[in-house]
Parts: sequence; structure tokens; C-alpha cells
Amino acid sequence: MKKQAKLIDNPQLAVPFTLLFIFLLIIVFPIRIFAQGWIIPERPPRIRESFNFVLESQHIEAKLVEQVAGYTVKQDFRNRSDRRIEGIFYFPLPKGSQITDFTYEVNGKKMKGELLEKEKARAIYMKIVNRMRDPALLEFMHQDLFRAGIFPVPAGEKCSIQLKFTQILPRQDPFYLLDYPLFQKRIGRSIKPFAADAALTIHLTLSSEKGIQQIYSPSHQVDIVRKDQQHAEISFEGKIREIGNNRLQLFYQLGADEVGLSLLSYRKENEDGFFLLIASPALNPDVKKRQPKDVLFVLDVSGSMAQNNKIGQARDALIYCLNRLNPDDRFNVIPFSTVATPFRDSLQPVDARKEAVDFVGKLEAKGGTNIFDALSVALRQNQNPERLFTIIFLTDGLPTVGIQDENEIVQKLTGLNRNNVRIFSFGVGYDVNTYLIDQIAAETNAVADYVKPDENIETVVSSFYEKIASPVLTGISLKWQGVNVKEVYPRKMPDLFKGSEITALGRYSSPGSGEMILTGKRENESFQYAANIELSRDNVENSFIPTLWAARKIGFLLGEMRRNGENKELKDEVVRLSKQYGIVTPYTSYLAQTDEAIVSVPRRSAPGRMYRYMPLGKNKDQIANRSANAFLSVTGREAVEASEMVQDLKVQDVVSQNQNESIRIVNGRTFVFADDFWREKDAQQKLPVLHIKYGSSAYFALLELEPDLLQILTLGEKVEFSLANHLVRIDEEGESGWTKQQLKKKLNL
Repeated sequence: MKKQAKLIDNPQLAVPFTLLFIFLLIIVFPIRIFAQGWIIPERPPRIRESFNFVLESQHIEAKLVEQVAGYTVKQDFRNRSDRRIEGIFYFPLPKGSQITDFTYEVNGKKMKGELLEKEKARAIYMKIVNRMRDPALLEFMHQDLFRAGIFPVPAGEKCSIQLKFTQILPRQDPFYLLDYPLFQKRIGRSIKPFAADAALTIHLTLSSEKGIQQIYSPSHQVDIVRKDQQHAEISFEGKIREIGNNRLQLFYQLGADEVGLSLLSYRKENEDGFFLLIASPALNPDVKKRQPKDVLFVLDVSGSMAQNNKIGQARDALIYCLNRLNPDDRFNVIPFSTVATPFRDSLQPVDARKEAVDFVGKLEAKGGTNIFDALSVALRQNQNPERLFTIIFLTDGLPTVGIQDENEIVQKLTGLNRNNVRIFSFGVGYDVNTYLIDQIAAETNAVADYVKPDENIETVVSSFYEKIASPVLTGISLKWQGVNVKEVYPRKMPDLFKGSEITALGRYSSPGSGEMILTGKRENESFQYAANIELSRDNVENSFIPTLWAARKIGFLLGEMRRNGENKELKDEVVRLSKQYGIVTPYTSYLAQTDEAIVSVPRRSAPGRMYRYMPLGKNKDQIANRSANAFLSVTGREAVEASEMVQDLKVQDVVSQNQNESIRIVNGRTFVFADDFWREKDAQQKLPVLHIKYGSSAYFALLELEPDLLQILTLGEKVEFSLANHLVRIDEEGESGWTKQQLKKKLNL
């Protein structure tokens, strides 16, 4: 299934909507539906620009059993006009699916539908594409069509439409893929056919007797709950007006290997390819093989921690972590201010936890901030290189006692860290040295995070600790045999924890088969797992992979500049990647007002933050420079946001929810929307032009001649792209009568 339904009564707007049932008031002006299902009124009234049917809620459920998905989709609408409306509902059925139940209810009355044969369905598709100015329907041309009469909806009344259907999900080895269309925002459309608070809820259940190895969504930050190895629940909630990505994609792999290794690839012909690697452990690894760990909690208790009860929140966070230590773990607590004052002189067994909780409960905030002293004391307690040793470090300020130069602190700590100790670092508030916190984490192959002034320390730290409480594999590295891969990010693989996964993105120069070998340590023993892989020769299905790879590379480059200072070569590469893949950075935010359309990428970005694209006008260079300077700052709010931006980019595995609507990557080509046209970014403007009228017989002849153009043509009524050494321009003024043979001759095909 490719597109989604919509409800439109505005003849001049083009607003896509999510699967199902949106009423269209067709007038003489062009409109778009961008829909999976839609309703056409039989005798539409002449209504001016407003949506009289508004969506009030939408709920999507699907039960995924092995390879089969059973959907139940319900939408509630209200007729806000002063007249009743009736029509015909159409729903294109995705391949491998069938309707099991259709319910349309208004005032207690239910309607039934029928399935149209393919030839009749094709004729309806062509008519609607032409009449409604909606090229999005093109991709349904070869699908069955479900039709149902819709009983009139009285003015002011609510109506509910529910559809049930099953689908055999396609396989994209080694995954099954659920690809479900959702609402997509459209450029320049201010009026929306839904209530301001209209909610979208998605709930999926997945079950398999074979076990569930991996679940991955590149499109949305879904919540995944693994009940056991055979069952999982996937959910997403949000306001429809805030949904950015136009389809929900969910990859899942069945099986129960101790460690699952999977790979997806993307490659345009005659170009280097891209790949995405996913590694995940079994949900319930053998408890006997659970890796014991040593954990040191290094907590800043300087005077500034007394402000806004930060010390109280930190105490609660620490007690939470202590209460969740595993039986074989060891621990210690090292509070510090002017000096470090450890709970004990050495690591303690879990039996000492009660005394430690009492010790933490009495901590008070006073004195200066001696960061090096505290971390050096912690590192010296690492006496057994055979055990996993982790430090959780939290501070709210700058080093004010002892060594205060951040470079010297990092250098000396690196020298003391002889056994690959991980130092997970938290900065509290904005008065922290982000360079120091970031570098301590980076040098130890850990991560840094920040607790904002309006966030609760306990919530952030406890949530993080849950993720690292049960290590499965440490010291992970990847080896490749039979294939040539390059530019893999992250450069150094992180540890693998229970319930988590590792994703790596890279490039390859030649397609072919090979082997991928993952090595690491588990309970002080070497571990190795191998998987056969296939790097595709020509596959543009997974178009999200290049964007994710570019985001990670940009994150790496920006991190290098924050660490070592601005570098022209690195900055130029950041700008090039940003322009090619539509990713906003401090060095390219000004491009949003030029012909280059840019995407806002970081997941944590919020409206108004400095890294979202913004109008700059005549002062764009000055403001862009100020943004770049803020990005390189060490302390303050802008420094914290810059650090978060880099961290997010480095680990990004979900395409941004905040995308600029004026850029699309289709079939490996980048299209930019400007002057009411979708234009291929790299198309040569000097090529001979083939001018074709939208919706004409020539238009459909071109699609029949080159079926691969389908996704490009669905962008809109006005599209410009390269084909066979020609520049094809689709709009309302081109030729209309060319046949397939005439087009073939003109294009020398």
C-alpha cells in the first residue's frame, strides 16, 4: 500500500491524508487527494475554501502473525457544514490483501461495498488522476479497487468508517516489511481537513513461533515493548498536524539467534552503494551468561547542586540505580566537591547496597568542583581488567578546583584509563563545559547526555541506566570478507545491551556477496558471530539509507570541529552533504531561503531552536556566521544544544520527523520544490526539452513506456526530470497527443 486517504472540500488545496475515508468536494478547480481511500460526493455543493468534513480521530491497529498482517482502521469525522453530503467511497487494495469487513455508520445505518475488476478499476484511476489533479493515485493503477456507496451525513453529525483487511507482507531479506501510508503535509497549504487536536494512534502486535529477532522503524520513533521472544507490541501516538513522515515503515526479522545480524542496502547503478547494519541480541539471553559489571557513580555535590533541588533529584537517581544492580555486580559511590569522598575505598558487593543508600541520602551540596580528582579516584579502583567497568559521571558545573584545563583533564584521564573503562557523562543545566563532558565520553567509547533546567535528573538518569544495566557484548568490532566497505559510522562500535540494538551505516564500492563477522567479549570470553550478506547491485527501494548515512557522517565531522576547531575542509564537506541530502547544520541553515531546500534533522530539535531553518534575508551571512560561532561555544544553552545536535546525528537511525516539505528523494534522485515545480536537483537544464501535458494521453503513454517513472510522477502535476538525455517537463501546457511509439522515437529508446 502506497498512499493514504484524505478528506478535501477545498478545490485549490492539495492536502494528503492518512489511510482511508476523507470526503472530497469536487469543484471545477484542480484538487489533490493523495489518498489510500477516498470519497467522492455525487452532487457536491459549491462550497468556498474551507473543509466542512474534519477528521476528529484516527486509530490504526494491526495484528502481525508471522508474515500476515490483519488491519483494522477506524476514522471519525464530523460534518461541519450546514448541509448533508453523500458520495462513493473508493479504496485501492494493496498487493496480496483482501477486504474482510467494511463498516460505514451514520445514525445507526451501515453500508456495504463491492470489489471492482482490474480493468474497470484502471479506468476509474485514470479518470480521477486527470479530473482531480492527483498524480499520487498513479501507483494504484495496477491494484484492485474497493467501492462502496456512502449514506448522506447530516450537517453537524459525526460519522465513523471502519475497514478491515489482511495482507501478506512482502519480504525484503532477511526482513518482512510493513509499509503503511500516513498523513503527509503539503507545501503552502494553511487549511487542514482535521480538528486542531485530531489524534493519530497506531498499535501493532507482532507474534511468531519462530521468535522475533529484530524490529526496526526508519520512519518513526515507535515505542517497542518486547513481552518475550515470541511477542512484541509497537505503538506510536501523536497529533496528526505534527506528523512529518508520510508513511510508517516497520522492518522485522523472525528468529531467535543469540545475536542477530542483518543488512539492508541501497545502490544506484554505476555509483557507490550504501548499507545499514543492524545487530541485536536475543531478548532473553542465558542468565548464566549474563555479564557481571563494576559500576562507579561519580556525583557532583558542589554548592551549585543545591539550586532548584538538583542535589535531591541526583540522590533519587543514584538510589534508583543502586536498587537495580544485578546480583553479581560490584559498585562504589564517589561524591565530590572540593575533594572526592568515596563511600568505600574499593568496590563493594551488592550486599553493601543498604549502607550505600543511607550514605547517598545524607549527601549535601557544598564546596567547589574538582572533576579530575573524582574521576581519577574512580579509575584507580579498576583493578580487574577481566570485568566490565563502567563509570556514571554527573556534574552541573565547570572544574573550579584542581586541574581546570579541559585538554589536560582529558589527556590525563586517558592515560589512567588502561582497561577501556566507559565513562557515561551527564551535564546538568547550561553552566557546564560541554567540550569536557563530550570528550570524556568520546574518549572512553561512551555517550554524553544533558539534563535541561526544566528536566528532572532522576527521570533522565534512571531511563539511561535501564538501557545499560545488562551488557550482552562489549569491545565489539566488525570484520568484512569478500566485500569492500568504507566510511562506516560509528567509527568505533558501542557495547551491546539487553533489549537494545546497534546500527551502523556505511558505503560500498562494488556489489556482491560476502560475510560479515561480529566479534566481542561476553563474560570475559571471546565471542564471534558471522552472517552472509548481499550488497545489492541496483536497488533504490531503501532510499532512507543514504540520508541516515549522511546524517551520521555530518555528525562525525561536526564533532571533529567542536573538538579541534573549525576546519575549512571539514566545513566544506558538511555543506556539500547538507545540500545533497537536505540536512540542516549551523553552516547551512541559511540555505533555506535560497533555491536549496534543506531538511531539519536532529530528533530533539524543537520549534524555535537555532538549528532549524529560518528566514534570514539580507543578513543571512551575518546570522549564519553567528550560528556557526554559537555551535563552537563551550558553555551555555547554545553549547548544550550544539552538543545534543552532534550526539543525535552520530546515532541517527530514524529519518527526521521535521522535514522541509520542499525536498524529496525519489528513486535515488533529489527533487526540490520551487516556483510551483518539483525539479530534479541535478538535471541538466541545457538538455532538449520534452514537454508533456499533465493527465493527457501522452502523460499515460510515458508512464506505460517507462513504468519506473511512477514514483517521480506522483510528486505533483508539475515535475521536471532527466530521461534518456532529455529534460522531461510535465505541466498543464505540454503536448497531449503523443503515443507510446512516438515518445519512444523522440527519446531514442
